[in-house]
Amino acid sequence: MGLILSVSDGAQAMWVRLSDSQLCAQSEVIVTGEIIGQTEVKRSDDEQSLWLGVLQVDEVLKGDTQLTVLLLVLPSPKGPTASNAITYSKGQKGIWFLRARTPEETGLYLADHPQRLVPAADAGDRTGAIQKIIKAQADAR
Repeated sequence: MGLILSVSDGAQAMWVRLSDSQLCAQSEVIVTGEIIGQTEVKRSDDEQSLWLGVLQVDEVLKGDTQLTVLLLVLPSPKGPTASNAITYSKGQKGIWFLRARTPEETGLYLADHPQRLVPAADAGDRTGAIQKIIKAQADAR
């Protein structure tokens, strides 16, 4: 007896909607900025390559205020892409809610949820509201 598995090309991952408060709490770094490039980095002979987006920072809302550039880990553009992979490209800008890839890898960030980028065209007055949330969360600690 054989098994046939059919997957629709239109299948999409399901994402839980996050509030701005949740996004702020779950993000180590929040910035406004733009992806200015992408590059492939091979860390050692025995490891797979990492694809990194170079994110030019315009304003730091949460995190080290001296940041001018961040590295965003991206899915590889080579080969198949998972249906739940979120891709970013050069020129995308807005408010970025970033989380560290791992505690050991300082400087590598993920935007692995659709809400982790609020495109500049949709950002409107959200920057001020986000700054208030960040301040309230910091004061509560």
